[in-house]
Amino acid sequence: MDIDIVLDTNIIIYILKQDKKYVDFLEQLENKRIGISVVSYMEIMVGINSEVEAKAAASILMQMDIIPLYTDIATQVADILRKRAKRSLKDPKLADTIIAQTALALSVPLVTNNAKDFSRFQNLTLVVP
Repeated sequence: MDIDIVLDTNIIIYILKQDKKYVDFLEQLENKRIGISVVSYMEIMVGINSEVEAKAAASILMQMDIIPLYTDIATQVADILRKRAKRSLKDPKLADTIIAQTALALSVPLVTNNAKDFSRFQNLTLVVP
């Protein structure tokens, strides 16, 4: 899959809320192939409360590639969560781990406004608009 950048769920939410900072950021990515994890897709779909929101989400999401949870990503996520549990470290959220591993598997940056949530993932390039 030829993706240039992965967006975290929170970035899509701000775009859907028409937050100018994030809408402008999305416009700057117009020549890039944007991906989102299937987990982000599910999180967005769960949060839809009306037909208006559904249409807005469909309009934004059709500009993006939805990246499936490939076996190699799932294996890496399970490995990370298993190792962290054995070391008695605070477990990262499952969704954040899947999103981070999706960007890592594709060797692309992850755009988020919650850099702290992803700081524990080695070699993950973060972009904070």
